[in-house]
Amino acid sequence: MKRMSFLKEKQGFTLIELLCVVAVIGVIMLPLAGTFSSGYKVFHKEDENIKAMRLARGAMEKIVDITRMAELSQIDAGPHNQNSNKVEVNTIKIDDNTISTDNEELFAPELSKDFEKVELKILLSFENIVDEPAEAGGNPEIIGKELESIKYTISVKGKRINDYEISTMVNLRKD
Repeated sequence: MKRMSFLKEKQGFTLIELLCVVAVIGVIMLPLAGTFSSGYKVFHKEDENIKAMRLARGAMEKIVDITRMAELSQIDAGPHNQNSNKVEVNTIKIDDNTISTDNEELFAPELSKDFEKVELKILLSFENIVDEPAEAGGNPEIIGKELESIKYTISVKGKRINDYEISTMVNLRKD
């Protein structure tokens, strides 16, 4: 008898009480796990967005530096329509530098490796060179065109990122 009274005096939790506690904790933790999971996805998506921005801005900074350091005579826009004052191209040669998405010195290899599509659009703006007429009141004659400014646009598209686009206009100095 002494032994039976010893078991009855011992305090503790029953198996049913422990199972109830585990079930309540599980019900509380389930929504928290979903929150952590969605937070993890958002973190990685934003990390990719920041990476795309950083790489595109780095490329744009290098392109603008090359363009600003060049003399007007060093810029080769290649063949284009002479009748238009605005021309869009994908490649331009400045001095010894070819500005295009294929140039790994400008565009980090991670851009083309990590993202679906990287585009560079170059918009050339020309101004007319006019010859003033000898006679007063005559119409000036257009004798050619001179490159006035270059607008660069870099677009980055990816599977997990928002499309990112950065543009800048470089006005060229006259000699």
